[in-house]
Amino acid sequence: MFDEEEEYLRHFYENILPKNDIAVYEDGKQILSMLQLIPKEVVIGGNIVKCNYIYGVATQISERKKGLSKEVFAKVLRDLYNNQECFTYLIPSSLKNGYIYEKFGFGYVMDKKNVKPSCEWRKPTHS
Repeated sequence: MFDEEEEYLRHFYENILPKNDIAVYEDGKQILSMLQLIPKEVVIGGNIVKCNYIYGVATQISERKKGLSKEVFAKVLRDLYNNQECFTYLIPSSLKNGYIYEKFGFGYVMDKKNVKPSCEWRKPTHS
């Protein structure tokens, strides 16, 4: 398993990470809080729309409850708004962690286990 993990990490750092934007809160010496923006494309109403998936939200344990991630989120969300991005999304690591993001305007949408295959999606009734 270690070889697979090492191979994945190498692939991630060489191919995926360079395409991401990373927002950080730092004290001049080290990163205290961060998140990544992974560019994605989604289909909305038959149109391909670019958006960002928020990933890897983290704050050093010693720095939690100090509002650092709030500052990082505020800056990122303001920038996304100013860039006229229609939406962004994140997938929390657990339902409990999902509640953390409500204060930033995120809400629960659905469980992945409830997603229907695309052939069963309801078709739009408007043109």
